[in-house]
Amino acid sequence: AGAGGGGGGSSYAGGAASSAFSPDSTGVPMVELAPVTGVSETVTCLPASTSVGETTSCTATVADADSTTPIAPTGNVAFSSTGAGTFTPTSCTLTAGSCSAAFTPSGNVDSTDTITGAYGGDSFHTSGSGTASLPIGARASSTSVACGTAGAGAYGQASPCTATVSDSSTGTKTTPSGTVSFSGGTGTFSSSGSCTLTSGACSLTFTPSALGTVSLTAAYNGDAIHTSSSNTAALAVAQAAGAVSINNIPSAVFGGTFTPTYNALGDGTSTTASLTPSTCTVSAGVVTFVAAGAWQLQASITSGTNYLASTG
Repeated sequence: AGAGGGGGGSSYAGGAASSAFSPDSTGVPMVELAPVTGVSETVTCLPASTSVGETTSCTATVADADSTTPIAPTGNVAFSSTGAGTFTPTSCTLTAGSCSAAFTPSGNVDSTDTITGAYGGDSFHTSGSGTASLPIGARASSTSVACGTAGAGAYGQASPCTATVSDSSTGTKTTPSGTVSFSGGTGTFSSSGSCTLTSGACSLTFTPSALGTVSLTAAYNGDAIHTSSSNTAALAVAQAAGAVSINNIPSAVFGGTFTPTYNALGDGTSTTASLTPSTCTVSAGVVTFVAAGAWQLQASITSGTNYLASTG
């Protein structure tokens, strides 16, 4: 072919070159060019919703927009998100028209990220992109609670209650923070029934004012990335130990008398008995010193509704 483009050269069909060659009428090889076509792309993530630190798999599927003689797209897809997070890998290479990356969000909860897969094109296809909406929720929490000593307590006695809150979602776990509120039973909680988690646990005490088995609830109130949760524990409340002593013992004088009064912990009846009847006696609640010598008295309290019997 002569200079200036007359009569020879290569023909161009407006697209990327293929590897096919054929001669024209003059015998000069001509390059046959395949047209560049568009693509259609979809992005899907499974699971279709996730939480902070919980990984989802996002897949980009790229197809030739020409359904007559489609050519499978090749090349790479780069992933991005409108929310904070990490893709692994950040881009992937198409195999049979699709490829995937794992996305782990680290942004705000109760939001929706837009995941974009940007296809870079190849020799036969233009670039394109697809998107998917990915709701980001709070991570789940799980609360356990234990009260008393192996679930047992006593009337009027402070029993410890400990709540433990853990992250129960999959993926990268974080320790819950915030507060736990206690309720239930007949009695009084310390700290107004609330405690603040430290390393996922906190404690207070419950002082029961009735006998029987009570159900105590620990309710975790959630934090910026964890949902609320609650659980209950049974506390079996039994009678408390009683105690009693005489608080008005006088100097013993032969022939003298006194009526004991008591320091008593209990709701039974307090009485006094003589352990040395040869030197002192007790009659109708009155102590009489009947002879010189050593003497010994013993106070007792009977079992009542809430307290056990005791001697002092």
